[in-house]
Amino acid sequence: MKRKFEVLIGVLVFLVFVTLIFTGKIDLHSGDWQKIRCEAKDRAINEEISGVVIKSYRDMDNHNSKTVEFESFGKMKKTLILHLEVSGIHEELVEGDSILKPKGQLKFFLIRDGNTRELMLDFDCDQP
Repeated sequence: MKRKFEVLIGVLVFLVFVTLIFTGKIDLHSGDWQKIRCEAKDRAINEEISGVVIKSYRDMDNHNSKTVEFESFGKMKKTLILHLEVSGIHEELVEGDSILKPKGQLKFFLIRDGNTRELMLDFDCDQP
């Protein structure tokens, strides 16, 4: 009986760990984590986004990356800049939202039902 209980506890701990990994609560990236986050911040600063959200999801085929598909000037585009972003903007996006992120800054504008929210991308990077 004790052995079955130990196995059950082990399986539960494993399932919780795997769930945390797939929900993005635990990241298992190798290398210098701070450097990776700061590089993601730099890429985000240099990207411009303007369009209407078609789909916002985690791409299981691409390392569970936070992905946003949007339409911009009649063309379908995809961005991964929110993958390492930690403020939760990705979770707020829904189909039909208008989004704008000017090049050269971390301001992110979310327009829904005529209301504009100014958000700030956060990559948990200590470098200026």
